[in-house]
Amino acid sequence: MKSIRHVNTYLIDGPGSEDYFYQRRDDILLIASQETLNDDFLQLKKLLDLNDSINLPSSSIDVHKRPETMGDALSDLAISNIKKWYHTDYLMLEVGNKLMNSKYEESSD
Repeated sequence: MKSIRHVNTYLIDGPGSEDYFYQRRDDILLIASQETLNDDFLQLKKLLDLNDSINLPSSSIDVHKRPETMGDALSDLAISNIKKWYHTDYLMLEVGNKLMNSKYEESSD
């Protein structure tokens, strides 16, 4: 895995630490998630006051979507291995979600 370029780095490699992430919280506009990307993009457009005509790509080819006919099942061992490999990424995702939730709570007060 360490020799595969697109999986040999971690989210923590960017900010360097959870503390640094929180220190820079005012510089973070949005943390988007693939699972909620369409909604996140709408929020980003609003935050940046972007034109309504700007949209995410939608064709299966442009978004690199897996064909419906291709299976996506992973074994329990595969899921366990992925979770182990990306353990620090999962932690940073939690930190990012907490940070965004706290920013939104503060802005709605």
